[in-house]
Formats: sequence, structure tokens, C-alpha cells
Amino acid sequence: MKKTSYSGGMHTAPVPKKSSRIGPFWLAALLLLAMICFLLYCVATGTFSQKQTLAPPQQPCIVRLDEIWSDELAGCTDKEAMQTLIDKTVDRIAALPAPVNALAWSGRTSDGTALFQDSTHQLTVSPVLAEEGFLKHPFDAMQYLVGAARKAGFTVYLETAEAGPDDADAALAKIHNTPYLTHKNTASPAEPCWTAGDAALFNGEGNSQTAALLLQKPDAQGTGVVLGRWSVLRTDSMDAALFAAFSDGEAADPAAAWGEQKQAQTLAVTYPQHDKETLYSGKVFLMGTSNPDAPLVINGTAVETRGAHGAWGTVLELNVGENTVTLENGGEPLTFTVIRGEPKKYPPKEPQPDGTMGEEAIGKKIVVTDAIASALEQCWDSSSIQETLYQGAVAEIVDVVEYQSGAKLTHGYKLSTGGYVRAATTQIQDLPDAAFTGAKIYEDEASRCTVLEFTGSGTPAVFHKWEGNTLTLTMLSAQWNGEMPACERFSGSVQQNGKDFTLTLPFNPADPLYGWAVNYENGTTKLYFKHTPQVSAGEKPLTGITIMLDPGHGDADNGAVGAGGLTAPMEKDANLAVALTVRTRLEKLGATVLMTREDNSFPTLGDRVTALNTQHPDLFLSIHHNSVELTKDINQVHGTEAYWFYQNSELLANLLTDSLTQAISAVSPQEPKNRGTRYGYYYVTRSNICPATLLEVGFMANPIEYELCTDPDFIQVEAGGIVRAIYQFLFTLNPPIPQ
Repeated sequence: MKKTSYSGGMHTAPVPKKSSRIGPFWLAALLLLAMICFLLYCVATGTFSQKQTLAPPQQPCIVRLDEIWSDELAGCTDKEAMQTLIDKTVDRIAALPAPVNALAWSGRTSDGTALFQDSTHQLTVSPVLAEEGFLKHPFDAMQYLVGAARKAGFTVYLETAEAGPDDADAALAKIHNTPYLTHKNTASPAEPCWTAGDAALFNGEGNSQTAALLLQKPDAQGTGVVLGRWSVLRTDSMDAALFAAFSDGEAADPAAAWGEQKQAQTLAVTYPQHDKETLYSGKVFLMGTSNPDAPLVINGTAVETRGAHGAWGTVLELNVGENTVTLENGGEPLTFTVIRGEPKKYPPKEPQPDGTMGEEAIGKKIVVTDAIASALEQCWDSSSIQETLYQGAVAEIVDVVEYQSGAKLTHGYKLSTGGYVRAATTQIQDLPDAAFTGAKIYEDEASRCTVLEFTGSGTPAVFHKWEGNTLTLTMLSAQWNGEMPACERFSGSVQQNGKDFTLTLPFNPADPLYGWAVNYENGTTKLYFKHTPQVSAGEKPLTGITIMLDPGHGDADNGAVGAGGLTAPMEKDANLAVALTVRTRLEKLGATVLMTREDNSFPTLGDRVTALNTQHPDLFLSIHHNSVELTKDINQVHGTEAYWFYQNSELLANLLTDSLTQAISAVSPQEPKNRGTRYGYYYVTRSNICPATLLEVGFMANPIEYELCTDPDFIQVEAGGIVRAIYQFLFTLNPPIPQ
């Protein structure tokens, strides 16, 4: 046995084996390789971008990536295609003409398949997200979207179908730090119907202009807007453009249209206008003002229906003789007397000739002297219109009929087309037939019309037939002795038929006919053929489009008088207020807006028709407020209606009533009523150059509607509905090419 000595001698220990340095080297190498792989994975998957560094915006403006977009994403063949689609979508949303600052996505396709890696394993994950090959990682579309959106300055919200998110949504929101966007049911369109984190959001899809106005109100219930679905916005950016136009806070002040006039809030009767006024009806709709803070009692009965500012109206049965009413409104009683008189009977009078020329006029020429005249099937029936003729039109009289108009005997002059023109709208002159030796064609850039200008002299009356894309024009009392010039837009052929000739114009389908007009200038005749207006993409979608607005009445022509009376805003004022507000918003969308009046002036009907027929706008809108005979309960009469004459204006009329009704439903205290559209042969609707509509916004005699139609905030909402309808109409005709 070997002994070891510790005293006085050297300690002897076993010699250790030489240690290996290979193990620690490989361990470090493996750790380094793992770190490199982890970094590559993080870069590829966007892990470093998972947590949003952007706080949710105080006023969210959200675009929803809906299931249509999700299905397109799921249809991508690989990860790279999905990334490209996400990047392209984010870029295009950032280019919308609206202050978009957030996106919302459920992360699911239409069949419920998940486009994210579901850590809860509750959902079916799309096959396109599967792991493939060595060092390939499972792709997560939500994760990539969060990173791409953050780079563009967007917050991403997780859209949940239920108010309480399920486990998969909760896990997804936690992983990507996404707040929730949730839909909720509301009773009123004026209430927010989405919640986004702590924000309450209005629905901007289909009513974005009203949502923008609601957000600007001091007592706004909402703090943001869901602008709409991307599947719609990418091909029609109307909601984005309208939201931008109505959310910048700059608009004409509607109240400027009536200056210092305002509705009194003291007890008064405004209709009948005078105490002890004589009426001849069995009923009258008594109207007036009152103190809204005190009860209103008429003949001992409380008036329950009043406007917020005290406007009121009630039906009064009238007996023959004096009818006295007593009104109480928190102060001294007011008495007011209405006298019902016996209807006066007048002996019939023999109609007297009006001095117009009879049968001796046959063979002579008539010249239309009014701004607009009608060729009628029956000269005593104003609605039997064959054709609209304009000032300066000439035609030969082939026959004459005498008929009674009121207390006068007058004449109708028959033309070669079979229609009659009333003598009162014409002047008889000895004139030669129009004679044309040819024509020249050119483009009028200002009106965007192709012009066919006849060579020669004469201003023949023109009758038209428009079928499909072919326009046939019959020129009365006119001779053609020339060649029709070549034109890429249409081919033309001329057929002489006795004293008249017919011009047939088939238009190129690539550049169809939108409208036409005949203008007589210094004895010459020009035909204008309108190009279809084109809505464009971007912030100014109505650039290059001209719209004419016609505020009805003006100056001494008050139009309908409401419950506020003659010292408060009347129809002429409300018409102008709406038109000025519509003009401001249309101009923000890029349109050129022409006005028949901009102040309390009065252009005649002839002036308005002449402006329409010579300035050649792309669209014409005459703005009015409705009237009704004050012999029934007008509290039950309210709503919006529109009138059209030619078929090409019917769509515009329908869009106007639909859009306006929808817009005001968000702010009106009473259920709005769409009274529909009607054929109406008003002077201002009888345009061939462009669609032309007369719009009746609301009833001035209805006390509640009167107060709404003269409220500046409400007028902004009305203008929003009108602008949306105009945009929709133009978009329907010729939508922009999607970018």
C-alpha cells in the first residue's frame, strides 16, 4: 500500500488528464446559429413589429377589410403573394381622399377560416399559412398586416362579430396588441353604432357626409367613423371623398341667405296674415309662433305639436261670419278673428278675342318669342307636349284652330309635324325658309360638346327623336343643299322631305350621346352634343364637371311662407341657403358650379331656361321647398319629392329623394318621408342638354319641417344628401377606372 507523507516532504498528487476544448466551441457555435435563425425568423415574420407603437387615434377613421378582401387573400398561392396584396392594400387605403388612420380586420374568410396562426386551436387555419420545408416558418397574415399598417401610420383593430370576443379573438388581440372594433345595435342613425376601444363611432358607409357633420357638433355622441368596407371603397371612393369634403369645417353659412330675419318666439298668428281677414273655405290651417317654454292653448285645447322654437299650426273649422279664437301662451291672452265669407257668384262672361291672327296666318311663319314654348298635341292641354321649342325657332303654319283660354278666345298654330303652338308664345313674320349649304364640326372645350354649326342662314324649329344611341332631328321649314362633314363621334345623313329635312345621327358607342341642344345665334343655327361627364378618382372626383343650381323664387317672389311669417325666413331664403351650401361642397369635390342667382334677386323663368340652354352644364338642379293649400291639417303633410320631364332625369330625381331622406333621418325629430318622384312639365325640367330635376326639399307650412328647413345645421345635412345623390348619379353614368 502506497503511503503519502505530509511532513517535511513534498506533496505528491495525481496528474490530471488534459481537458478537451472542443465541447465549449461547438456549444457556442450552436448558440450563435440559433440566435441567427431566431433573428432571421423575427425579421421574416415581423415579430419585432408585433407590438403596435402607435396609440389608437383619438378620432378613428376606420376602413374595414371585409370578407371579400379576406377571401382574395386566402386565394393567394404563397406567402409572397399574400404580402404583396397586403402591402398594395395598405398603400391604396393611404391614398384615399379621407383622413383614414386605422384599419379593422377579423382575420377570417367568409367560411370562417383563419388567416392567422390560432394559438387556441379553435379555428381552421387556411392552408396557405402551412409550414413548408426547412427553416420555413408558419406565416401569419394578421401579424404581417399589423407591421405593414404601422409603417403607414395606421392602427389596426380586431373586428369581432360579438360584443364579447371569443377565446381565439382574445388570444389574437393579446399577441398583436390590437384593440377591438365591435358593432352594436342602435335605434337611431344619429347614434354611434360601432365601438373601437374607448371610441364610439358613427357609420359612414352610405352616409359619410352626415357622419362627418355629426362629428363636428359640440354635443357629438361619437368620436370617430367607420368609413366603409374596402371591397366598396377601392372601386368607389365616394364615401371617402364626401367625408373629406364635409369634415374640413369650411362651408357657406346658410343663415347668410336670410340675413337678420329670424323666427320670433313670442305668441302671434302669422296666417291668416291679418286679423279679421276674409276667407271663403270651410277650414283654415292657422299658423303662428309662440314661446316654446310655455304651453300653448287655443280655445281651451293644448297644442301638442310644435317646433322646437315654438312654430305651430292647427286646423280651424270656419262658420260663415266671424270666427274668433283665443290663444294663451304664458302671458296675456291673444284673440284673433277669421271671417268666412259667402262665396261670390259672378255671371258668366262671353270670352273675348285676344287679337291673335286666325286662318289668315296659314302659310306664314311663326317665330317663338318666349324663352321656351311647347308644340302640343292639343293646344288647350298644357301637358300634351310633343316638343320643346326655344326662343328664335321658326316654323310654317299649316293650319289654325281657335280655342278658349280662360276668358279669352285665342289660336293654336299647327305645324307640319302635327303639333300646335299657342299664339301667345309666338310672333307671325314673313320670313324665307332656312337654307343650309353644309356644316362644320368642332369641339367646344368649355362646355365639353361636339358642335355642328350649319353654314347658311335660318333658325328652324327642331323636333327630335332619341332612341338608344341614335338622334333624329327634323328641321322645319329648312332646305339642305350640301354635304355632311365627317366626324369620328357620329355619322350623319340628311333626308329632304318637302319643306323640312331630317338629320339622322348614330353616335359611336365609345363616345355616346349624353345630351343635346339647339342654339340660335345671330341668325345661325348650332347643335351641341354633350359628352358624358367622367367622375375621376382621388380628392377631387368631380373635376371637369359643371353643375348648375337654381334656387327657386327670389326678391318680391317669396315662394311659400312658413309658420314664422313674413319677417322670418321664407321659401326663397331657404332655397338659396341650401343651394349655396351645396355649391360649397360640390366645389370641394372639384366641380364647377353655376348659379342662376346668388342673392335675393329674381331671374325670370325665361332667364333660368336660357341659362340652362346656353351654358350647357352637365347637370341642372332647381331647389325649392313645397307649398300646399292651407285648408287642411298640414301637420300631417311633410317630406321630400322631385320632378323630372325627360326619362334621362328620372334616375337623378330618384337618387335625390332617396339620399335626402336617408341623410335627414339621422337628425330629424320626425320620421322623414320620401314622397317619391313624378313627371312634371316645369320649364326648368325640360332640358335636352343634361338631366334636369326640380327638388322639393320639405314643406314650409308644416311647423316642425319649417323649423328644420330654416335651421343652419339641418341645411348642412340636407346639402349632404343632395351632394351624395349628385355624385351617385354621375358615378353611375361613368364610373372611374379603379386604380
